[in-house]
Formats: sequence, C-alpha cells, structure tokens
Amino acid sequence: MIISRHDLGRDLMNDTASCLISFTKEPQWSHLNDAFKSGVIEELAVIISRRELDSSLMNEAASCLISFSKEPQWIHLNNAFKRSIISGLAKIISKDILDVEVRNDALERLTFLYQRPLGLEFRDQIMGYLVDLYIHHGYLRFDLGIILAIRNTINRTDRRTTFADLAQNSQNTHTASVHFTVSDSLLRLSRRYEDVSRDITLDHPIFNEIDTFLKSQETFKHKDALHFFQTLINQRADAKEGKTKFTTLYSLALIWSGINDDSITQSTVENRRESFIITLAEGNNTYGKNSPTCTGGSFNKIVESLSLMHPDVKIIMITSKFLSGMIKDVVLELKDERDEKISQKDLFNQCRVEFRNRIEKMGLEIDSDGNIYIQGIEDTQIIWTKDVYEINVSDETLGYIE
Repeated sequence: MIISRHDLGRDLMNDTASCLISFTKEPQWSHLNDAFKSGVIEELAVIISRRELDSSLMNEAASCLISFSKEPQWIHLNNAFKRSIISGLAKIISKDILDVEVRNDALERLTFLYQRPLGLEFRDQIMGYLVDLYIHHGYLRFDLGIILAIRNTINRTDRRTTFADLAQNSQNTHTASVHFTVSDSLLRLSRRYEDVSRDITLDHPIFNEIDTFLKSQETFKHKDALHFFQTLINQRADAKEGKTKFTTLYSLALIWSGINDDSITQSTVENRRESFIITLAEGNNTYGKNSPTCTGGSFNKIVESLSLMHPDVKIIMITSKFLSGMIKDVVLELKDERDEKISQKDLFNQCRVEFRNRIEKMGLEIDSDGNIYIQGIEDTQIIWTKDVYEINVSDETLGYIE
C-alpha cells in the first residue's frame, strides 16, 4: 500500500511501482492464489491513477493489467479477480493521461470480454461501464476514435433492454441540461448557417443528399440510420423542438451543414459523417429494432451527432447523481493526497474549491450566489444551487472523516 501514501517522496513511489510491475512478470506469479493477485491488480489500478508517478510507469501498469485479461485461464479465476480486471480496464479507458494506444487496447479488450461467456453479472458490469463512459465522454476528454468505438460497441449488443437503457440515459429527455444544451446548440448553428432557411421543405436538395449518403453502403448500421431518417422526414418533418420551435427538417439541415463544413477543424468531415450514422442508428433502435425514440428525443439524437465535434454543439448530460459522484471522487482523492489527520473542516473547504474548479473545466459556470449553471447563447440554466452542492460536499467529507 506504499503507492497509496502521499507522504512519501516521488522517487520512492516510482521505485515501489516499478518493483510491483516487475513482480508480476516473475515466473512465480502464475502460482500465486487469486486473492493475492486481486490485491496486486488493485494496486496496479492505483498506479494508473497516480499522476505524481512517471507516465511511463502508469502506461506500463496499464499494459500489465491488460495483459492479465488476455491470459487463457482468466475466465476460470474467481469473481473478485474478474471484477478487479473489468474495473481496471474501465479505469484505463477513462484516464486521458495514458497513451491513446493503451486506452484503445483496454477498450478493445473490454469489448471482447463482453462477448465471452462470463455470466450476466459481468456482462452487466461491463455494459454499465461502457454506458457511463459514453455518457460522460465529454468530461473525460476522450479521443474521438474512442468515443466512436464505444458507441459502436454498445450498438453491437444483442440485449435490447441494455440498449434501451443507454438510449434513455445518453439523451435523457427528462434531464434539463440536455434539453437546454440541445436548444442552445441549434440556436448557435442557426446563426452560423444563416443561408439555411427556417422554412426549408422536403424538396430541398439537401435531403436527397442525406438519403443518397445513407444508401451508399449496405451495412446494418446504415440501414438503421436510413430507416430513422425516413421516419424523421416522412412522419416528423413539421415537429418542433420545444424551445427554439425549429422544425425537424430545419434542424436536420443545420446539422448536415455542420457535418460538411470544411472550415471546421475540430474534427474531420468523415468522422462527423460516421457519428451521424451511428447516432441515427441509435435513434432508430431506442426501444428495440426499428422502434425509434420519441419525437422530443429525435431532436436530441439529431444534435448529438455533432456534439463535441463542432464548436457550436455541445450536449451536456449533468444529473444530481453524476455531480454527487464527482464530489465523492474529489473527497477520496483529496483525503489520499493530504495528511491522514486532516480535519473535516479543512477537507470540506479544499473539496469545495476543487469541486468548483472541476465544474468550470467542464464548461459550467458558478454565479455570484454560488449556483452552478450553463451559460447559453441567449439565457442560462441553473443545474445545482449552492445549498444543494454544499450539503453534498459536507455530507461526503463528514462521512469520510468519521
């Protein structure tokens, strides 16, 4: 547990981490019992999370953990060991400090394990991680390729209930932050692409262009995307987004203009088109094969295709549960990094400052009254009041100290 201590010098922690990694490569490693191995796996996960350590050691620890999941006997080990491996892989994917190649390798392995006969408990655990990573990828600063890979992984599942859960969570129409940022993104796009008429009709060439594009390949993904597109233009063309009152056709035209805008350097046209296909396919199968999302959810899915790939589009999925979890993570990290005898008051103050810093890095803001809000192009949306988040900080710090 030396690696978990913060009162030691960096050199000693690096040496300890190096010794632990080397130990896993010794011949006797394979003869150790599962409980001991599980403990080592958890320590490797700690190494991955310690930014004070050399990045080369963090990447080596991650690669070591990934290699354990590739051993033939892995599937026969006890459940605690399997859980440690799966959670370790998810942690690797979420750590932006690690090499992209290592994170992609972990995602590929997690995808492979999902398809193995591990039992429902472990399949649910893996899918739960993937869904959570997908929902919050904007805050985890994923490489674009990882975002698309996670979405493709989830799309390949044959368990419709899990997929439906994803669709409901990733675009949750009952989440105020999603509603607000979808509307705000559409407003921003309308100001950039002023040449697109709000009164656009189905006979406009842009819709034939989208149709031709979606018919260009005969994959299941393209077919699902095409089916949803046809549902949108034939059954929901005149439906209006709640706040902007933009029609489905106008919203589609704005998104397609953003997708094919060569001046946008945040992502490539190819990547934006791939995201468009994936998102439409998700919208088509929200409640099962060819059972699309509701009309309100349609606008969320249309806009989601450009989220984080275009400067005007960013869907923020923030819930009380997510913010509460962030506070808990901050408390644990600060408690580990500081003197074991830190007072509850000091921990509370440090946690409050760090939490506010992370909130601002996520693109949210804090007003003069201490409320957390999203700043839109025309107005704002309060996500959490000062009283709510400070009560959460107080509860978490007090609970941890006790």
